[in-house]
Amino acid sequence: MPIVVLILFFSFPAFSQYEDYQSYETFSDLDKYERDYGLIFTPGLMYSNVDENNQVAVAPVNNRTRGLLFYDARLGYVFRSGFFFGILYAGETQDINSGGTKTSRESVGMSLGYIKWGWAFTGTFFPYSKQEILIPGNTDVATYSEGLGFQVDAAYYFRLGRYFSVGPQFVYKSLRYGKAESATTSVNANASSQHSVFTPMISMIINLYRG
Repeated sequence: MPIVVLILFFSFPAFSQYEDYQSYETFSDLDKYERDYGLIFTPGLMYSNVDENNQVAVAPVNNRTRGLLFYDARLGYVFRSGFFFGILYAGETQDINSGGTKTSRESVGMSLGYIKWGWAFTGTFFPYSKQEILIPGNTDVATYSEGLGFQVDAAYYFRLGRYFSVGPQFVYKSLRYGKAESATTSVNANASSQHSVFTPMISMIINLYRG
């Protein structure tokens, strides 16, 4: 239900500026005209797997693998000028030794930027972010809350069709948490935990409605 309300909210400007794209005879005519604008949905994804094989004399072997997943989901509106505004949900997971310690992080924020002719530059402020760490065999979940931060993105999209574009995206994200909590031990303390990441992603623009 919330996503339906958001889509309707962002669609109102599109209804008032609707243009019939059948007047463009070929796909290249449309491609040269404006590229992406109107109501858009932009998902992004990046996964990496890191293997560590440690052979140390007089010490037990400590091999491990880390699966890292980064994903974004952005919904917003692009005006003909290229100005963009919307909301962003950003998530991360880290799974150590496939079933070992697992870290998950989610952040929600408001985005502003410029998207035109395939180029996209956006910035997001996160007023909400939370991180949870689950250790196998331990029912306690360590939580970092009261997170604030920002994210900046730069991308270029290649058009695949009238409503789809895909391309590389570079993301820099910085978050700081002010509270640490532990469920079973009832620890709730002030904290200063900093998290920063720079990563490439594969991103797509889906045109939900042009206007």
